[in-house]
Amino acid sequence: MINKVVVRGAEIPNYSNSFKGAISMTIYYVYAYLKTKDSKTAKAGTPYYIGKGKDKRAYDPNHRVSVPKDRSKIVFLERSLPEVGAFALERSYIRWYGRKDISTGILLNRTDGGEGQSGAIQTPESNHRRSIALKGRKMPEGWNQGENHPLYGKTHKESTIELIREKATGRIQTEETRRRQSIANKGYPAWNKGIPLSKLYSEKERSIKYGSPGEKNPMYGKLVPKKVCPHCNKEVDIRNFSRSHGERCKFK
Repeated sequence: MINKVVVRGAEIPNYSNSFKGAISMTIYYVYAYLKTKDSKTAKAGTPYYIGKGKDKRAYDPNHRVSVPKDRSKIVFLERSLPEVGAFALERSYIRWYGRKDISTGILLNRTDGGEGQSGAIQTPESNHRRSIALKGRKMPEGWNQGENHPLYGKTHKESTIELIREKATGRIQTEETRRRQSIANKGYPAWNKGIPLSKLYSEKERSIKYGSPGEKNPMYGKLVPKKVCPHCNKEVDIRNFSRSHGERCKFK
């Protein structure tokens, strides 16, 4: 933890001139997300994240850190750079402001910058070497569960949910896909680890999660209403009608 307030900015050296024009593909930039209020480690207006990108990368919500809702807090430190220059400047700015995770500064970056290469195509040989290197490596238990999951506390937009639903509707897995899934899942313990649901949940919880069984179910002994889809003329269970038929069916 950093014990002092870090305020930097005016004396940042200008590294960009030596990189501009080095390569014709000067489509990259280096950007920063600025803090909106003071904290123990930095004042409002100082950066909490430095990144490199192109197009709309700076505004993309798929970041490890939160993207400012106020667009004025997204600033472009350098523009019109070749990729090698953008990587170098990204490293320079991260080194200048320092990283919070290793107690050298105020940024939430988890690396020193300059990783990867945009649009890189992996060869079969490089994929094979990576596969060998990763075999046997195990992630710590719970690494993607609860608060550790990258989507913890986040929700998809309605438009995204609708897009996922449309793509999934009517999808049929081939026998080969099912076979591969079966092979991949063999040896893994069941999610309930062999414990009966009656011991995992109370009767009320089971009723909410799975519905009431047998005669306790309000639909016990009753016929489920059917409905004919006007687009495919199939008669389907009314409970599943809106999932794949009606307005959804006409787009197939």
